[in-house]
Amino acid sequence: MKRGLILFVFLFCLKAVSAYYHNSFESFISGFNPNDIFLFSMFILFFFFLNWIFGKVFKDPEGTPSKGVWIPSLAATMLIAVSYTHLTL
Repeated sequence: MKRGLILFVFLFCLKAVSAYYHNSFESFISGFNPNDIFLFSMFILFFFFLNWIFGKVFKDPEGTPSKGVWIPSLAATMLIAVSYTHLTL
């Protein structure tokens, strides 16, 4: 049921984007700057890498990674992204 709902929402959003951009996915993609795509992909890569590192460092007494590891990972990734955008301007 949950998978069907996710698929329905994805298809609905895809149709809404397609209708907004006059049934052309290329015009939707061309609206993105290559620098934005690079920044987004680096944001995702740094977030998962830092999440993995912080998961190794911050562990519960049982040895499992803490549930709040994503918070410092997100903060550090945002600092990296903001500093990169300010350095490249």
